[in-house]
Amino acid sequence: MRTRKKSPRQKPAPLSAVLKYRNARVVNGFLRKYRMPRRSAEQIYDDMMRWMWVVSTAKQPLPVIDPMVVIDEMWHQFILHTREYKEFCRDYLGRFIEHDPETLPAPKSRKAREAMLAELEAQLDSMIDLVADRFGVKTAKRWFVTYGERYSPRVMDDLRVVPEARPE
Repeated sequence: MRTRKKSPRQKPAPLSAVLKYRNARVVNGFLRKYRMPRRSAEQIYDDMMRWMWVVSTAKQPLPVIDPMVVIDEMWHQFILHTREYKEFCRDYLGRFIEHDPETLPAPKSRKAREAMLAELEAQLDSMIDLVADRFGVKTAKRWFVTYGERYSPRVMDDLRVVPEARPE
């Protein structure tokens, strides 16, 4: 039996090249799903590009955390264009970026809940520091404050062109 060698990880393109990549189908698909100004969707698209670049340069997997839900939704839209997504990852990021959603199990005790909250807080602090270091404080504030307020999961549901049924 032949085994396939894993191809070496290629170096990602510079951020400036990644930010020049445009895919109107992704933004248009996002706007068909969510009611918002095109300018807002294009900013979210650019931030998704920044996110994907930072993920491609990270030494370990990075979680998408709640304030970034709108960036994750744009990423979902990009993934739907499978061929283009695969080519973008190869040509700009040096490797395919998997989207692996992780749902944390509910803690069974107060101590476990406190430990989980402490871990999530530490992850949030690390992510804010990483984004601020890579892209500046203005971008970190947009991702973790503005997007968290303007595009919470509840608001994103309300912005859906055809809202999904909410559990009561």
